[in-house]
Amino acid sequence: MTAPLRLLGAADPGVNAAPFDAWTPTHVLTGLVAGAIGVPLPWAIGGAVLYEVAEYAVEKRPESIANVAVDLAVFLGAWWLGARVR
Repeated sequence: MTAPLRLLGAADPGVNAAPFDAWTPTHVLTGLVAGAIGVPLPWAIGGAVLYEVAEYAVEKRPESIANVAVDLAVFLGAWWLGARVR
């Protein structure tokens, strides 16, 4: 039996099954900074995807597809905002 889908992650930062977790604000901040300092969009996307792959390879933490999608979406949305304030 699987656990019900939760919108917010558990207090344990090692559990990334929910779409939003303790690391979501970090992805937002990183996206804002990348956009504000002028990191080109292809490099920003590549870096964010590479980070997600490296995160799994190094930490071996299970992440749901929803969590990865939200991490990338908030990063890219924040990048867009950061690029607008440059």
